[in-house]
Amino acid sequence: MTQSSHEPDQPGSPVSPLYAPPVLRNPRARAGLLLGAVSVVVNPVLLVSIAALIVSGLGLQRAGQMTQFGYAPVGRKQALGGLVLGTAGLIASITLKGGLF
Repeated sequence: MTQSSHEPDQPGSPVSPLYAPPVLRNPRARAGLLLGAVSVVVNPVLLVSIAALIVSGLGLQRAGQMTQFGYAPVGRKQALGGLVLGTAGLIASITLKGGLF
């Protein structure tokens, strides 16, 4: 008698790629966090801070969409960090450049 190709699931058996849970990512949140960190250090013409605020806002919006569909809010803390750092970079740059003129 031949063995069937379908074996029952046993502990330790590899998960079939067809049934693997989806890997959720939020690259906008991560990019916003990185732009926010860069805006605190280097911020010529305020472009980096403005980009950090926009991209972090998009990442926060994406995290909100994930919660609407029942998933965890992936990247929410990263997006909030990007907003905070982008705002800090914007304020610091305006303060420093305003003091020069």
